[in-house]
Amino acid sequence: MAPLISMAFRNLFRNRRRTIITVLGISIGLGLCQMVYNLNLGNYNTMLDRGIRGMSGHVVVQHAEWLKNPDVKNVVEGSTAIRDRLQADNPQALVTRRIMAGGLVTSPTNSIAAAVMGIDPEPESELNRAASRMVEGEWLKAGDERGLILGVTLAERLGVGVKSRIVVMAPDPEDPTESTSRLFRVRGIYRSGIEVIDNFSVMVSIPAAQALVRGEDSAHQVAVIYDTDAPSASGLARAETMDLGGAVALSWQEALPDLQTFIEVDTRTNELFFFVLGFIVILGVINTMLMSVLERVREFGVMMAVGMRPASLAGLVLIEGTLLGFASAVLGTVRVRPPLRFRGPRSPAGRHRRLPHGRQTRHALLLPLPWLLRQQLRVKLVEALRLAQLPPQRIRLLTRIGRARGGCTAQLAIDTRHARKQPHL
Repeated sequence: MAPLISMAFRNLFRNRRRTIITVLGISIGLGLCQMVYNLNLGNYNTMLDRGIRGMSGHVVVQHAEWLKNPDVKNVVEGSTAIRDRLQADNPQALVTRRIMAGGLVTSPTNSIAAAVMGIDPEPESELNRAASRMVEGEWLKAGDERGLILGVTLAERLGVGVKSRIVVMAPDPEDPTESTSRLFRVRGIYRSGIEVIDNFSVMVSIPAAQALVRGEDSAHQVAVIYDTDAPSASGLARAETMDLGGAVALSWQEALPDLQTFIEVDTRTNELFFFVLGFIVILGVINTMLMSVLERVREFGVMMAVGMRPASLAGLVLIEGTLLGFASAVLGTVRVRPPLRFRGPRSPAGRHRRLPHGRQTRHALLLPLPWLLRQQLRVKLVEALRLAQLPPQRIRLLTRIGRARGGCTAQLAIDTRHARKQPHL
């Protein structure tokens, strides 16, 4: 085996142009597959990160009818006690309450319909992207029942700034013909980068929002957000054993079915795209490999002329293909890494900020490699079997071609005779 490996290395380095073209062609195809896969992975994790942080949580407690009918009156009663119990059961997690209602935001110069979001300021300061994007003023403080923050576009439309007064009116949950109003003072203005949030939403503290939706210590959601997705199953099991009254505990997959369905459909579409892309890459591999074998007829004839057996020649071709495959895999992986940010294998909604570009994990990095090596070895194996099963007439023809060529070097003859003496050959 060692002489064949040595000959394979010599053949590859002796035909540098063919080797470079082959390696570049395969590595570019592999790099393209890896880049597309990682870009999709980064996009999915960004969507999940934002959805889990801002819309539900790894585990969320909400009214049993909230998912089907997100009406303002479908609240969780006793939200403070539930929050404290969940926090005690999950000391390393962030637990927050949320209230979501619609209302009319009125300033001295304008009135605009907007979403009113009640939040717990402290945990939300680590979860909500608006907390790190304040352009004026400051984030809400715990216990501030008169403070309000809003998006920069909505502030411009209302003609207000920090310390301005705003009245928020919301329909009475018990009697839609009546409304509840409350006076607030603007504490801060943010630019989240999401048009809907910047244009049509205001945020107040949970106690202030509870005055708009009524109920006994009510909230629409009590969410638990972990560093990783691993504790979600055990956290959900603990939440389900609690006395939640008319509320239920759900996983993020159950709380965000539309997002989960979108990702599944998009994944199936991408699988079709990867199939087409992979087929194109394989065609390139087959073409390159076949040409590297067919243009070496005279070289194979020389080897057979000095006594190399067809089985040994097949093994040599297979070893060359394996070496080319590994070299292409390494080069393709190295080439695709600079455009992508390397991240360890983290689950959705980790606490670090994810950017909407490729997320390269070890799993995603290694996933295409076995597939590429397997397809390349299949191509080489077909050629190797064809060489190993050459009929006598073909062997005699190749031998005559090799002898007629007369260009066999002494080193090639020595290597071939050495390989022929190996017992297994």
